[in-house]
Amino acid sequence: MRVSTASSGAEKWPQAPPIAVFIRNLKLLRLDLRPDWPGIVPSTLSDNQNNLRRRVQAVEWTLFYLFQLWDPELTRNV
Repeated sequence: MRVSTASSGAEKWPQAPPIAVFIRNLKLLRLDLRPDWPGIVPSTLSDNQNNLRRRVQAVEWTLFYLFQLWDPELTRNV
């Protein structure tokens, strides 16, 4: 879906939701290929109270592996 701006003639693409961008970045880092990938999808990170435990687990998993990419030496002993 493109939106054309009449004044400049330029096309403006709608922005992706932040959760979609976050998940896309995890996939670009190839974290989804890890055997313990928790299957993070937008509904995993939704604001649903019934999903709170799964959301926290997904965020913890993500933070650990992002930190591992940043400092593998420090995370080796964890």
